[in-house]
Amino acid sequence: MDSFLTQVLKSPWKAYCISLPRCSERRESFSNWAKEIGLTFTFWDAFDKQYLTPEQFDSKKVMVGDQFSKGATACRISHESLWQHIVTNDGQLKTVLLFEDDAGFRSKTLGELKDFLQGAQRLSKPWSILQLGFGTMTGADLHIMSSRNPPNIFQVDFCDQTHAMVYTKEAVQKMLALSQVDKYKTRPSDGLLLAFIQKRLGIVYAPRSSIVEQVDSISFISDSTL
Repeated sequence: MDSFLTQVLKSPWKAYCISLPRCSERRESFSNWAKEIGLTFTFWDAFDKQYLTPEQFDSKKVMVGDQFSKGATACRISHESLWQHIVTNDGQLKTVLLFEDDAGFRSKTLGELKDFLQGAQRLSKPWSILQLGFGTMTGADLHIMSSRNPPNIFQVDFCDQTHAMVYTKEAVQKMLALSQVDKYKTRPSDGLLLAFIQKRLGIVYAPRSSIVEQVDSISFISDSTL
């Protein structure tokens, strides 16, 4: 996978996995998946909701539905801190792959992932973000719009989930900037992605159906879990 990404992306890249240090089984599972597909990555220690102080929660609190959520707040802090690290320290990078530690293949294959990445590179409009997995997604089927476009690729106008993403460096900078806007202070990470799309800050492509899925049914974002 490493050599494939270097060939297809044609730019310096790096992969990160956001993971709670205490979730050893998830870390092992993701490490095994990455090893199977030949992907080199770096763990990024997620912010733990167990250590979220009342002051931090009050200043950073994120809303899910009609309630503020400690889990979603910790998740957004984790993504923001990684975006900031990339902008500050990874100056040579042009492309970044960001995974959460429950990402993997459930029904798809490495071949389908490679086909999608190659197809996205062939499109006439360059992408800012590729969403490799999602729960809900709507958009335009580009192959239906023009047979010259590769099949099974959508230009997204609504989506959720940020567990398997490919960002350009510029897109990371824009996501970080959005996170500082008061209007979006209470949005979860995928809510910031939706704001990126709605404000037309760049093009987001996704496959017809999720390729890299969430393979663990337990969500550590939920306030009902530890």
